[in-house]
Amino acid sequence: MFQLLRTHRGKKAAVAFIAPLVATSRHATLGDIPERAWLTPYMVGFMGMLISLVAERAADGLSSDALGIVQIEAWQSITGYKQHPIGEDICLLSMARNSEFEEGCASAQRFLTALEDAGVRVHADHLSHENQASEMTGDPAIAQTLWADYFDAHINVTHGPHR
Repeated sequence: MFQLLRTHRGKKAAVAFIAPLVATSRHATLGDIPERAWLTPYMVGFMGMLISLVAERAADGLSSDALGIVQIEAWQSITGYKQHPIGEDICLLSMARNSEFEEGCASAQRFLTALEDAGVRVHADHLSHENQASEMTGDPAIAQTLWADYFDAHINVTHGPHR
């Protein structure tokens, strides 16, 4: 029962934190992001790790099975692609030790560290709120700049602007 509640809280936190950043990218910079862009090894690693890190902060004590569910459900909510077996992609790329996937994972860790170093707080107290964007402490422009470095730049380099 508690694991189910933690799973729900972790997914809710990950979506609440990441979805507004993606929405800003879609509307201000990139337009629609095609499914193939989400499925590059870098992006699978980046999003999978970012979802995991945010969920673990919001719902300490997630089992590995629960974390897998959070990754799948949050990824589907954030991207809008409900039918793709992203959990399988994460497992296969991880087991293969794919260098682009591993770079995406490392980038997610650097992104959160850079946010915290810049004074943007990302923690469970704020992640549990419905409207994450208005609850994030610190300068939201810093979060957007860092997001552009780790997300938008990768999408633009590998797939070009998608307007």
